Amino acid sequence: MRMEIDKIMGKISTTALLKGILGTASTALTLGLLSSSQGMAATMTDVELSLLVDVSGSVNNSEFNLQRNGYADAFRSSSVIDGITNGNEGQIAANLIYWSDSNRQAEAVEWSSIDDAASANDFADAIATAPRPFGGATALVLLSIFPYLALMPTSLTQREK
Repeated sequence: MRMEIDKIMGKISTTALLKGILGTASTALTLGLLSSSQGMAATMTDVELSLLVDVSGSVNNSEFNLQRNGYADAFRSSSVIDGITNGNEGQIAANLIYWSDSNRQAEAVEWSSIDDAASANDFADAIATAPRPFGGATALVLLSIFPYLALMPTSLTQREK
């Protein structure tokens, strides 16, 4: 069951929601429909939103905190809360995922139903207190050095030849 984003968003002010979330921090955002998730299988929502935070080695603590706190601040924003509660269903489902590369992702905040200021603030608090789990190189960093790996000797004996 796939719908266009406009239909999913219903009466939610797309501009207010995205400004609140994306305008607060430099972030990665994924919108999608999920078939069933833990605790949310039969709940109708206007949108299911996965918030992504880059925790790779190229992201220092200041940048990490900017991403994480930006999401938390967005969900405390009255314009975002109004956008959520004024949708067709009056609620969204959201989670927070930390990622570093294709083999390192972790759900930092489980799927949560957000349908009022209290649940939005609870979700924001969960985001703000979710510790950084790991670091590592991103796929982009690895791909950028890949062409040079062929030029590197595989052993000292090759270097001497």
